[in-house]
Amino acid sequence: MDHSEAVEQMAAERYLLDELTPDAREAFEAHLFDCPDCALDLRAGAAFVEEAKVQLPGLTAAAPAPTPSRPREPKIKREWWLSWLQPAFAAPVFATLLLVVGYQNLVTFPALRLQPASRGFFPGLRCAGPRGEAR
Repeated sequence: MDHSEAVEQMAAERYLLDELTPDAREAFEAHLFDCPDCALDLRAGAAFVEEAKVQLPGLTAAAPAPTPSRPREPKIKREWWLSWLQPAFAAPVFATLLLVVGYQNLVTFPALRLQPASRGFFPGLRCAGPRGEAR
């Protein structure tokens, strides 16, 4: 085994995890004596594993899993057509409608009542009677 094969197969990590086949293990051990880079990787990995064994039990015992103070309520998904019922939109719309209805009742309808019935809605328009004669 040469250095490029060892790096490609991640042999140092697999050696520490005992995942190499017996033949690959022997080939890596033979390569390990000739390659200072792989020896350094193996020493660093071994130091990491030893320190992890010391530090991890203390970390998991010191910090218990956080418990939520109250369960979260799922958000209710609103339909898009119900969005007009929200106060930010509904209040101005209802105010505008109130102004339109007020204008019609106070200005438009009294003006229409004052017009003579014969003139109708369109004073300049001559309407034909039922037999075509002008009124």
